[in-house]
Amino acid sequence: MDYDYRDKITLVALNDSLLQNLKSHNQTKNDIVVYRVAEKLNAKGLENILPIDCGSLFVNKQHNITEFLKNNLSLAEIKAVQQLGIDKARHGVAKLAISPKLKNYYTIEQGDNEIHISDAIKESKKVGVLLSCVSNDMMTSVWADPISYMLAHIPLMDKTALKRAAILLREKPLRQNVVDGLKINMEQILGINANAKICTFGIYSPMVLPQTFDIIIDEINYNVHQVTREYNQNYIDINSLNSKIIDFHPNTKGYEDISTSVADRLRYAFHTEGITKRGISEFEYNNLGLDGAISDIQKYGLQEKNYVEQFVSYIEQKYNYSEEQANKIFNAFLVGRPQEAVDMEEIYTKAKTLVK
Repeated sequence: MDYDYRDKITLVALNDSLLQNLKSHNQTKNDIVVYRVAEKLNAKGLENILPIDCGSLFVNKQHNITEFLKNNLSLAEIKAVQQLGIDKARHGVAKLAISPKLKNYYTIEQGDNEIHISDAIKESKKVGVLLSCVSNDMMTSVWADPISYMLAHIPLMDKTALKRAAILLREKPLRQNVVDGLKINMEQILGINANAKICTFGIYSPMVLPQTFDIIIDEINYNVHQVTREYNQNYIDINSLNSKIIDFHPNTKGYEDISTSVADRLRYAFHTEGITKRGISEFEYNNLGLDGAISDIQKYGLQEKNYVEQFVSYIEQKYNYSEEQANKIFNAFLVGRPQEAVDMEEIYTKAKTLVK
């Protein structure tokens, strides 16, 4: 029997780790923001809430959101992907910070294989989406993140991250691509259900952020806010919270504040008739599940190889680098981005065995 969403208020969190307040000990579901928001809405009298969390420490890019929605992944498939994402994220020094116990947050429960993400968005009586999907795409745009940038200032450490970050600062189209990707995801959601209420999030900035990334993140967050207004949706300003620490995630109080803000916005949005941006095409999805996601990530992987090679050639010409210089500066980028697609295909493939 098909799952009946008609009396449900569905909340979906897509897709990065910002809204994942994961702890190795004393784990509860509402550590994760979408479950906490559901709890707060329920306390205000909203019932039959179905939370679907897609946040991940690894499968957390804009194209992954497309793969989830296009192929109508089940909640069981999503949780299997999340578990395997923990394993994949635990490499190098990250093993010290990421406990394998975090996989307990994504335990597959009875009935999870009957709940499908795109069906839930399409058929539920009310839908709220927590859309956080810009930070990781920003960092992989040149394969540089604030932590590697700060480490590059230490003597004897690899300095190429400094040069890649400098190019990210100079190349406005790279930053705009991140915002355009958000727009694509928003239109996919609204193309499934034009009445969905979306809360968007930018990038969280700790107080120790180097100025270069501060400038980049401030610009992206401003543009995310503008796009959100363009689509008549809600922007959650996470950087107005007084909870900044060294990590690129809020602290526990910050997560509580975020959950309260989202619950208040959605409660109001559910009781008002919002004006959705016109001209959004219907987003057609299939029911291929992980098989479809595997096919899509394989195609994406081929595109990645072509893209990174063409991009480095462009950098050679624009910045007058020799081929050897460009390959040295962008070695991590040339290797990392295509390999990430391979790793994601491996996760999707292994996830199939966990849900059988």
